[in-house]
Amino acid sequence: MLPEDPRPLVYRLYLPPCFDPGRAARYPTLYLMHGLAQSEAEWVDLGIAATADTLIAQGSIPAMLIVMPGERTGYDMLVALTDTLLPHLERSLPSGGRPELRAIGGLSHGGGWALRIGFLHPELFTAIGLHSPAVISPDLYLLPTWATEMPSESIPRLWIDIGSEDTLLPGALDLRARLDKLHWPYTWVQNPGEHTAAYWSEHLAEYLGWYAQAWPSRGPEG
Repeated sequence: MLPEDPRPLVYRLYLPPCFDPGRAARYPTLYLMHGLAQSEAEWVDLGIAATADTLIAQGSIPAMLIVMPGERTGYDMLVALTDTLLPHLERSLPSGGRPELRAIGGLSHGGGWALRIGFLHPELFTAIGLHSPAVISPDLYLLPTWATEMPSESIPRLWIDIGSEDTLLPGALDLRARLDKLHWPYTWVQNPGEHTAAYWSEHLAEYLGWYAQAWPSRGPEG
């Protein structure tokens, strides 16, 4: 919860086992958005913390922070995250600090937020992950404008994955076609599965590995 905000913005924060609040080097930081009618607990319930612990201990990914904001009625998550939550965390913790050490992603409805926030703020994030995304319809029509206005040196990596039996697959394919028309680079992964918690849980290690690709590794000690 942000104490200085009159309307509480709640979030979950994952800290790696080796977390050092006094570390000079800032930790890579991943922002993960939850699905519709869910809460900031969704990613934790899926197993993201345990998965990150295991991968960090193995040395497969660097120690990182994972921020999971909770969406509340009346909040514009774009403004709440970029203008309030991100600066608050970077004042309080050795978090992010530059776009190369930040990524944003989301599942379902949260994937729509991740697309919007990431494309409108490429100066903040180096990677955008869309997991079974439910893209907000107007945003599909705004993509060409966002793409045109994005500096070529600031284009984030983009990942899209979805289950082959997911009811949102047609929408994801529409997004893919629009990206192709823009000649936009992205990674597309279509797995067996539906729009379910079991699907996302199964792929958590894959997600974290992709986000961490460009982040410096310091080994399991962090």
